[in-house]
Amino acid sequence: MGKYDRVVPLDNFRWARNADGTSNYGFGAWELLYRYSFVDLTDGAVQGGTYGEHTVGLNWYWNPNIKLQMNYIYGQRSAPAPAAGGQVQGFAIRAALEF
Repeated sequence: MGKYDRVVPLDNFRWARNADGTSNYGFGAWELLYRYSFVDLTDGAVQGGTYGEHTVGLNWYWNPNIKLQMNYIYGQRSAPAPAAGGQVQGFAIRAALEF
């Protein structure tokens, strides 16, 4: 049908011991991501400069209903004087439960 649906891991995340003492585990599904965003903040008399941002992340799907997301963000603004440019760095962690 050409539509998006939730990620369903082939093997759900789990870590337990069996009755005989052996480990029973699954890794879930992993997803690496990279994104680049750019915006030109200049419009007519407003000289806002430019802003570019790199995002690197990791998504860990424990099962079809639970996801843990981790992102590192690095952004840089270039602006003409007298405005100030600079750098921005951030780290974000999110947990999502879908039911």
